[in-house]
Amino acid sequence: MIKEKDDKIEELQIKVKNISNTKVRIIEVTTFKNLVDNNWKDITNEFTSTDEKVYVGIRLEMVSDSKFNLSLNLYDPFNNLVYITKFGDIENKKGERWRYYAFYPIKDYLIGAIPGVWKAKVLVDNNEVGIYKFKVMKDESYKVNKVELIEVVSCKKVENGVPQEITDRFSKEDERVIIFTRFKGLINCGFRVKYQFFDPNGNFYKEVFVDMKSLDKDKEVWTWGSIKIKGSPPETNLGEWKCKIYIDDDIIKELTFNIE
Repeated sequence: MIKEKDDKIEELQIKVKNISNTKVRIIEVTTFKNLVDNNWKDITNEFTSTDEKVYVGIRLEMVSDSKFNLSLNLYDPFNNLVYITKFGDIENKKGERWRYYAFYPIKDYLIGAIPGVWKAKVLVDNNEVGIYKFKVMKDESYKVNKVELIEVVSCKKVENGVPQEITDRFSKEDERVIIFTRFKGLINCGFRVKYQFFDPNGNFYKEVFVDMKSLDKDKEVWTWGSIKIKGSPPETNLGEWKCKIYIDDDIIKELTFNIE
């Protein structure tokens, strides 16, 4: 109920900003599946993980002769900003109507891996003036192996993609624990790496995620997630900790380390 109320407040704030905007008026924001001869086709706000793309379309009308910057920001169901598409230095005349669109891959990529209600926000000169929500549903029959985990270690530092001071034993005086991972692409894809940390009593402590928007087949990439020790709860919660590593929603590795 709180989330629903917050969403309504946000939508009202954006409407107010749109009314006070002196450059353009947002007529419509919508999503669709296909673009044919520059026409928006298969307009819908529901997509599945097997759909190829989601297009986000914007229709606007010029309120005055003006020059502006247009931006389209895409947020995942957890309200994390994932994609930014910019249309810069647009100059049009009062009364003119224009259409803009951007598209984002779904199948095998990040959007298809994170089901739920996504949000598209339209910004004019960094002010939010439009919003639209669309739903992504996971097709349970769809399964694909995206990446291979080729390295995972716990360490104290990372320099230029190389883990330093590799260990599974940390002192309460250490700054942080870093879980370093390296992946190889099995297909051209995008994915989310999640690191979930659990304390010695098995209680969930923290989740860290990294979005890889694109990785080419046979290419390698490294990521890491960490928790702070010194000056944070792990400093006094000593013992064997655990980190679970996920690709999208699939757990691929569990790692233990000690804080002493």
